[in-house]
Amino acid sequence: MMRLVIILIVLLLISLPAY
Repeated sequence: MMRLVIILIVLLLISLPAY
């Protein structure tokens, strides 16, 4: 479960600057 949460957080951090 922890890995999924970490992956989601990383994806969010990468996606936010795109805007």
